Amino acid sequence: MARGSIRLKRQPDYWELRSYAGPDPITARPRYVSRSFCGGKRDANEAFAEIDSIGNQADQSVAGLLLAHIDHLEQRGREARTIESYLGITRKVAAPTASAAR
Repeated sequence: MARGSIRLKRQPDYWELRSYAGPDPITARPRYVSRSFCGGKRDANEAFAEIDSIGNQADQSVAGLLLAHIDHLEQRGREARTIESYLGITRKVAAPTASAAR
C-alpha cells in the first residue's frame, strides 16, 4: 500500500512525489523520499509507484548513499575508470575505522 502524496507544484505538469520510507532507526521519526517530476499525471503516478517501492528499501547509510550516486553516474554514462575510482573512494570513506570498533 502506497503511503505518500502526489501534488501539482507548478503549472503545467510539474509534480512533487513524496513517499513514506519508514521510521528513522535512531530517532524513530518518519522518513520520506521526495522527488520532483515533470510530465503528465499518468506518468507522475507511474513514477510515484517506482519511488514508493524504492523509498521502502532506502539505505540511508553513507555507503548506501554513495553507492546509489555511483549507480546514477554509471547510468548517465560515466567512464569505467571514473566509476572504479569512485568505488575506491567509497570503500575508504565508508569502511569502519579501527577506533570506531573500540
